[in-house]
Amino acid sequence: MKPRTKVPDRPGSRRRGPTPDRPGVWRRQLPIFAVLLAALLLRLNNIAFGLPSLYDPDEPLFMVKAAGLLTGRTLDPHWFGHPATTTIYWTALVQAVVFGWGFISGKYSHISDFVSAAYADPGIIFVPVRVTMALMGTVCVGLTYLLCTRLFGRPAGLLAAALLAFNSLHIAWSQVVRSDVQASALMLGALLVSCRLAESGKRSDLVWAGLLTGFAIATKWPSATVFAGVIGAILYRARANRTATGEAAAQLALAALATIAGLFIASPFIFIDYPTVLSNLAGEARPFHVGHTGQGFLSNISLYLGVYAADSMGWLALLLALSGAVVASIVEKRARYILVPATVLFFVSICAQRLVWSPGSYRACHTSPFSRPPRCSGWPQWQAADGGSISESWRPRPAALRSSARQAAPSASHGNGSTTRAPKRHAGSSPMRAGAARSFSSIPN
Repeated sequence: MKPRTKVPDRPGSRRRGPTPDRPGVWRRQLPIFAVLLAALLLRLNNIAFGLPSLYDPDEPLFMVKAAGLLTGRTLDPHWFGHPATTTIYWTALVQAVVFGWGFISGKYSHISDFVSAAYADPGIIFVPVRVTMALMGTVCVGLTYLLCTRLFGRPAGLLAAALLAFNSLHIAWSQVVRSDVQASALMLGALLVSCRLAESGKRSDLVWAGLLTGFAIATKWPSATVFAGVIGAILYRARANRTATGEAAAQLALAALATIAGLFIASPFIFIDYPTVLSNLAGEARPFHVGHTGQGFLSNISLYLGVYAADSMGWLALLLALSGAVVASIVEKRARYILVPATVLFFVSICAQRLVWSPGSYRACHTSPFSRPPRCSGWPQWQAADGGSISESWRPRPAALRSSARQAAPSASHGNGSTTRAPKRHAGSSPMRAGAARSFSSIPN
């Protein structure tokens, strides 16, 4: 029998390597798929909590501003407090999809019918937007996995993703219409691209790192601290390759321009309507706010770590996370240049502020994803006034606010017998609740 002769490769053709074991690849990805599925289910659990009442004070703000874009046919949100422009745009997009589906199905013949239906049942628009926020929270888990896997390997990535997936505070913020989780996703994306920039040095990675930083700033002002990670990636690459100082400076300038471009793309009216921006920033910089007044730098550190972080993951997990962060920054050089500066700068910046970022009423009403939240009947009920635009008519009922004061007052005085004495700061009793009680009790009929 004549042996088969080997057919020579055609010019320009690539010889194929061994075929990858596709079932094996899928099996290796099963753990992270399981973590992501668990994260999504936990964030979708009881996603319609509280409706038609609204427990989180910021939710109506974002929903009203988004609806104002649709009814006013404009892209100017006329508010830049967080600035949360990306959140408002995203919310408006979801609202437009909900209205479009209702219009096609014949449920709504005009935008006014849709607005009236939303007044009667806020869940029509709140639930779809909350679902997208839950998806965004799940994206944060996936990005955490990719970032840690790139720096420390798959086991560390799986552990980090699992810790975030089951973190009760992150689950809570992923179930409301706010800018926090969206900003976290964009910051994680910027850090991930920065790590890739440190490895490749590609200009495309540099531009994308800047753009994502700009998008994050348009979502939450303190997200600007993630630019420290972009700077760290440039310095890491320059030191590893012994790049000239001039070239590194040019890369830094390009990253800054990309960040400004990203901010303009995500929120052009920050540059156009700058008087409103300055006015809103002055309001955000105020030293006192009901329920959010801080007690100084060290006290704020104690609050964030000793109350919010410890409550959401437990002291043991918190200590392991802190010690792991220290060890990881020692053994992984890229982490020292990228993750450590961005994380430390962000934490120091929020602790140095006069106001604290407090879970507030949502934390009081929705403490566990595994059980239905209490009714919290004292928290503000929202109603639509007759006539007027949607931005003018979502107002709290004074009777409900006074009921909130009566419910908050015992909580504020619990353990020390009086609301006038400043209580010790812990999860069940804080000066925030005492201040809220005094303010709500003064609301007229």
